[in-house]
Amino acid sequence: MDAMQRALPQPLPLSSVAMPRALKRLVAGKPLVVTALGMSNTVMRGGCFGAGCAAGGPQGKTQYAFGAQWMEWINQTWPHPGHALHNRARGASNPLRATSCLGSHVAPDTDVLLVDFQLSRWSALEQEYFARTVARLPRRPLAVFIGLVDWCASTGAGDDELPTRSNGNSSDTCARRLSRGELVSADPIGNRLARIARHYGQVFLAVHAALAPLMRARANARDWVPDGQHGPMHKRSIYYDSLAAMLVHLFRSGFETLRRQGGVVGAPNDGIETAAAKLRRMPPLLRPEAEVRPTLACYGWFHASLREPMSLRNVSGIGASGSGWFASRFTIHGERREKPGLVSLVGGDTVELEVAVRRGAGACIGITYLTSYEHMGVANVECMPPCSCTTMRIDALQARQRLSLFRGVELPASSPVPTCILRFTNLGVARKTAQAQESKFRLVGLHSSEQLHMQNGSIGAEGACMREERKYADRGALMGLYGDFSSTPCKDRGGCVD
Repeated sequence: MDAMQRALPQPLPLSSVAMPRALKRLVAGKPLVVTALGMSNTVMRGGCFGAGCAAGGPQGKTQYAFGAQWMEWINQTWPHPGHALHNRARGASNPLRATSCLGSHVAPDTDVLLVDFQLSRWSALEQEYFARTVARLPRRPLAVFIGLVDWCASTGAGDDELPTRSNGNSSDTCARRLSRGELVSADPIGNRLARIARHYGQVFLAVHAALAPLMRARANARDWVPDGQHGPMHKRSIYYDSLAAMLVHLFRSGFETLRRQGGVVGAPNDGIETAAAKLRRMPPLLRPEAEVRPTLACYGWFHASLREPMSLRNVSGIGASGSGWFASRFTIHGERREKPGLVSLVGGDTVELEVAVRRGAGACIGITYLTSYEHMGVANVECMPPCSCTTMRIDALQARQRLSLFRGVELPASSPVPTCILRFTNLGVARKTAQAQESKFRLVGLHSSEQLHMQNGSIGAEGACMREERKYADRGALMGLYGDFSSTPCKDRGGCVD
């Protein structure tokens, strides 16, 4: 019980709107709808529940999944056939795209949002930007940030020194360290996120604070997290059981505290707030550049809630015998995995895609693409007149990392018309290496948002657009998400971007 108590924020955010609303819904006999977003732990062992299992997406081993175990407890305590956990985590993408297109990935009527992005090592700006975007969603869900850590990382002295793995800290080295009980000493990313979550009336589950003493007390921490980041995948795991217990303790403690205060009586506030009402209750910014930028449109491939960008021109680099850029739902090399996107395999392939922007105003055009340690090439991105932007070269080959990850970048642009045409050209081989084929480029998604003008009239460097070399270079496992809910009410207007 002490470990579970260490995981919870003190005090619980019961003076805000989101948590009391979720608890009152349960007491009133209404269903709880949960959406899980994030990375590989949630993909493989988050699970699903109720109607969420019928909507597609990753389910993992539901019997031992932490999200499904928690929802079983919810249903036993407050039975309802409508309880649902929609698992919309995806083991490839990034928090930037998740935030900009959040409304397209969250299930309708979501009451609780489980968020597993901490292993992306996201910055303070990205953390607050996400928290603030959640607070502006129409249904005001309770965000529960799950503070998963890399247990084999080396930690600096302060919050600004993020935990990293040295080049020599391989999987074998990690396993030996865990066997000796050598764990990461602190969680600076989580400490930052805990303060941000508290500020916005949300919850951070301090996994490191809760489990580190238990893992050190045991003879072999490797039994908890064999690779330092994931629990065992093919059997029941004390690591994921502990996550489920934290979620149970959060809601049990919240209910008991609210009952003592007499706050469980009365109907939950299920109304949709106006934009003005949301702004009135919004906490002040911790960082001025974290103000939410209005998203204009989101685009993707093989996505029920996102439309594909209009392709105005598609030319093959090898003439009529080539396919040019083509939509592909699954990986082309290696193990078959779902990674939907627009793919080019040949240098010289060119495609022009149309993105909606606001006429005469500065825009940030977000580009999400796949990076990997083999087979990848380079693409050139430019804006076609009358839209203007700085030409960008994107190298998708990350030879030093033995991972295939999605990364994101935003390109500042302006246009006198309400659209901007982007030309993507496959430049071919990234650099001379031992690999014979290195010209693949996979474009995963696009989004557009307005640039923010600060009070002095200038555009903040980070408040305007997030550039890859500042926000994502040499970062750890950047992941994101793609939902594919059966309802498509926002598809005709470029995705749900509210």
